[in-house]
Amino acid sequence: MAKKRGGGRRMRHEDDEDDEAASVASVETRGTLMSDDGEFYDGYSKNEDDEQEIDEAVEELTEKRTTTRVAALEKLTTHLLQYLAPEDISESFVDNVLGCLRKPGESEAILGSRILAILAIIFGEDEERFFQRSKHVLKPLVKTARNAKIKVATIRGLGLICHVCSVEEENTEELLELFETFFNPKIVGDICKAALDSWGLVALVPKFLALLDHKDVDVRSAAEILDRFLEMSKDNSKKNSKKDRKTQRVVFRDIHSTLETGETPHVSFSVKSEVLEISSWKSVKQFEAVKDCLQTGLQEHIKYNNMLRTMLDLPETLEDRKVDRRDVFDKKSASRKQRSNELKGDRKRKQHQQDAFYDDGY
Repeated sequence: MAKKRGGGRRMRHEDDEDDEAASVASVETRGTLMSDDGEFYDGYSKNEDDEQEIDEAVEELTEKRTTTRVAALEKLTTHLLQYLAPEDISESFVDNVLGCLRKPGESEAILGSRILAILAIIFGEDEERFFQRSKHVLKPLVKTARNAKIKVATIRGLGLICHVCSVEEENTEELLELFETFFNPKIVGDICKAALDSWGLVALVPKFLALLDHKDVDVRSAAEILDRFLEMSKDNSKKNSKKDRKTQRVVFRDIHSTLETGETPHVSFSVKSEVLEISSWKSVKQFEAVKDCLQTGLQEHIKYNNMLRTMLDLPETLEDRKVDRRDVFDKKSASRKQRSNELKGDRKRKQHQQDAFYDDGY
């Protein structure tokens, strides 16, 4: 992990040994992925004022008043969504965010978990120490928190951090077992979904992916699976909403297509004048997890974050951050309003296309 100057007062912690322990402009697949993110900022650059604000927010994480800490976490989230380089993340930044997650309230847990996940996307792979320190505070919350929102946030955060930063296979196996404990029909839907999503993401490691290429395949079993997928894809039970049935048909259609013909989903999206493409289940799964985490910051990270681009098998970018910080935080600015209107128009057009697709009988 890159180190920076002190960057503010550090919260008291145990030694490291004790710590071992977008909006996307356009998205096209065969119907699986649709972008419904909100606004994103036109441009951003970290200057001296930003650095001071970040350092002040890092210090505020040590305050006793909960509202002060929550406000500081919100400020730091905003800056991270605009992308900060690894060398701009101080040790005290990480220390104090971890400190807020030792006995957090709901808002602290949700914001803190998301910040750690964003930091993982910034730091990139082979950051075992960061994963271990994050696991040390997130895993207890996953296991013992009674608040469903805290469980969801910590499950998703821990899964993404493991996927991006961990290098040890035993970490993967440990979290797969942990997430499997939530595979229960009696558990709240949001928690179960978060666990399923995170299990699938954590399983995307070389050891498990290699099993997908195993030569000893039982064709009959595969055929039975295909039949089952077809049966489920046509399920029109009235207990499911129309929207849920649409989503289910689309997802199973893509899975069936992959199993039957080997065809993989295709995602294309534009970042300014650059059109980027993703064409594997692994990259699509990663893209969805990152999009869920970054939300409005996805565009900026794809534009500048080479760690993320490498993860998604995208070409490296040499583009530097703009020096202009115009209208970034002014919600009333002309550029923000214009971009908001453009995004609303894009969403309406894509929803219209999707509805037309389903009305044609697919």
